[in-house]
Amino acid sequence: MRLLHAGLLAASVALAAPASAAPARRATPAAPPPRLLNIVRVKVTPRNAGPYATLEAQIAHGYDRAKAKVFWLCLQAPHDGTDVLYLNLAESREAWDQMTAAYELIPKKHPEIVDLQQRLAKITLSSTSLLTMRRTDVDRAPAAVDFNSMRTMRLTMVDVRPGREGSFLDAIRTAPATEGSWMVYEANDSSTYALITLTSRTRLTRKDGLAVPRSLQRGKGIVTRIDTKTYALRPALSHPAPLASH
Repeated sequence: MRLLHAGLLAASVALAAPASAAPARRATPAAPPPRLLNIVRVKVTPRNAGPYATLEAQIAHGYDRAKAKVFWLCLQAPHDGTDVLYLNLAESREAWDQMTAAYELIPKKHPEIVDLQQRLAKITLSSTSLLTMRRTDVDRAPAAVDFNSMRTMRLTMVDVRPGREGSFLDAIRTAPATEGSWMVYEANDSSTYALITLTSRTRLTRKDGLAVPRSLQRGKGIVTRIDTKTYALRPALSHPAPLASH
């Protein structure tokens, strides 16, 4: 299946702006994490953060006018305006397919958006997409924060040596609760996993635990690569799905 391309799904990205304050929210129980998560990482070409942001702002406005049912969250590395992250959340494969179909209608109905996307692609250095499925059997979803209420996210991408996936999952499952709380997503087509920690604060602290369990840090022959980055949510630059009414 063709994954949604970050540059074509992006909302506006204020690449040099500080994190904006999250809007006030009612105290509600945290929503369960989505079953499917598309993780898109974008690198903007040097010295083009400003033009990228300008184009993205126009694209976001275009998607609003189109009322397209294509939804995403936009995040940005706090100290690197060219490091942008997009998340597409879906509750089922059917919902994911519906969002893909809605996206594919954009060129036919809104060619002005396509023009903006093509201009954006010229100043995008690289873009990678990874469609993942939540591993509910091993993860520990946080009780007090979800993708709707988070302000900061730690993303740890882990490449596991083929054949050692069971050992990796056991290490997550048996890690002491004092080490942290992770949502675990597994790539559809590789031995790659995403460990995600959310917080409603503007930065993570020791209370948020470790990026990976200590047993994985000490273990040999299980993991081939660990890459951890922290991102701040850009609420005004995201296009989240409407919250379900209760």
